[in-house]
Amino acid sequence: MADKIKRISVNAFDKVLHESPANQVAIDWHGNELVITPTLSLEDMLQFVTSVVKSCYDQETGSYTPENKYFAIYGCVLALYANFTLPKNLSHRYDLIYRTDAVGTVLCHINIDQYNEICSAINATLDHMSQIQIESANKQVAALYSSLENIESTMSELFKNVTPESFNGIMGALAGGKIDEGKIMQAYLDSKRESANGVSQDATPPIEMTTKE
Repeated sequence: MADKIKRISVNAFDKVLHESPANQVAIDWHGNELVITPTLSLEDMLQFVTSVVKSCYDQETGSYTPENKYFAIYGCVLALYANFTLPKNLSHRYDLIYRTDAVGTVLCHINIDQYNEICSAINATLDHMSQIQIESANKQVAALYSSLENIESTMSELFKNVTPESFNGIMGALAGGKIDEGKIMQAYLDSKRESANGVSQDATPPIEMTTKE
């Protein structure tokens, strides 16, 4: 029987981590000290993903603005991987991101595997949220169709004994605002009562439409 493989302890693992090069790189960037953190912590990685997703997707309105994605990604690259301060004004921030070499400089010094995984997580989250919105919209459409079917069924039951002549009278009365809704309902209830008493609905006289004086 083979000897049991000895596992590397957490302490030994930590020792290798602490002996690794410092997780910061300082370089000169146009006369400024640019401090880059090649690998983000778990907290910063999660903040990166959340920030970009929120910039692209409004959960309250369901609106999706994909044009914000890379703008938000590059902003997080500068703010989280490096020591850049970004202005609140979006137009100003856009110019700083796209009209300088700041983003390219930082990307050359970071853990590109982690960065790619962050971008993949952002895309997967946005796809998931879009699918949720699609399913929600489909449910709303199905509910609307169901409501329309119920209305159609109710109206069919209500007007099934109305003759074409009476129906034309209804349309004319509706157009003139002279319809008496109470008498229509009373006629319908009388018809249902006669049916319940054993009188054939086929024999029920057509509903006579009356108009308001």
